[in-house]
Amino acid sequence: MAFHQIARRLAGPERKHRSAVLFFSLLALILLYPVFESGPLRGAFLLFMAIEIPLAAVYSASDSRRHIVIAGVLCLPAQVALIELAAGIGILPGARWTLAITLALYVFTLYVLLRHVLSREKVTAETLYGAAAVYLLFGVTWALAYSLIEQLQPGSFYFDPARNIDGTIQFFDFIYGSFVTLTTLGYGEMTPVSSAARSLAVVQTVGGVLYMAFLVGRLVGMYSQGATDD
Repeated sequence: MAFHQIARRLAGPERKHRSAVLFFSLLALILLYPVFESGPLRGAFLLFMAIEIPLAAVYSASDSRRHIVIAGVLCLPAQVALIELAAGIGILPGARWTLAITLALYVFTLYVLLRHVLSREKVTAETLYGAAAVYLLFGVTWALAYSLIEQLQPGSFYFDPARNIDGTIQFFDFIYGSFVTLTTLGYGEMTPVSSAARSLAVVQTVGGVLYMAFLVGRLVGMYSQGATDD
């Protein structure tokens, strides 16, 4: 089947709950990682997530053929970068661009989903899944950005040795630190040290607060107008 035919089917109006696929994929990563953190299935779980989440991002951004093409081009390099992280290889100096492309894929997906959520005139299940997926993807995207900064400038983050039991820094540590920053909890396990890391942390905190404010205002406005759809 030709690519344009596949793109047409993916972008068709009958494709519902695109955001739900991404939401549950990200939720599975966050909830199941502690289960598979150690043991024989750890590698298989991380490998599956490295392949599946970028595909879910492409699917969630498939509201037009143009978006499918952009997300599809970014998907394969993103999977390569995430597989490297899953395998514990780390990002090699010559392959750091793949991590940047993964960031580009997630940022593009955030743009498509955010535009979809805020432009809807009716509150549907897809709207709610999209809003939740944006929030989770926001946290994972910033974790990826933090990881990239640490790769490019080691020592950009300080991890409290008293709370980092194994003494190593894993990608899930950045996910945890990202959501702690996003929700402004500030437990203190991960502290940005470099100027770039601090700048990103400020942007994430402000962005998270503004997103929740805009989202709640938008949803309340739609409900108050009776613009709901079962």
